[in-house]
Amino acid sequence: ALQRASQEQSRWLLEVLDRPRTSTTAGDVEQAIELFEQLGSLRFALEQLATRRARVLALVADMSHDELGSRLAVVTDALLRPLESAASTGGAAA
Repeated sequence: ALQRASQEQSRWLLEVLDRPRTSTTAGDVEQAIELFEQLGSLRFALEQLATRRARVLALVADMSHDELGSRLAVVTDALLRPLESAASTGGAAA
């Protein structure tokens, strides 16, 4: 997000992220989520996760660990599904 954000957006986001949790408002969180969405951060993160998932599953397959590969696929699918859903609808993950 910081690479694609303006200098003002980057400064604000870093300031919010550096605050103690108790000092961050619901409005701050909402604004940060909107900024991440505007900058395409969630989509970029999902693309990176998908690429890395594919690499790991390929490595496991090369090691002839079919059961481990199957379990990793199930777990990673379960973890990524809510994020992918949120990215496609523009909403927050459940």
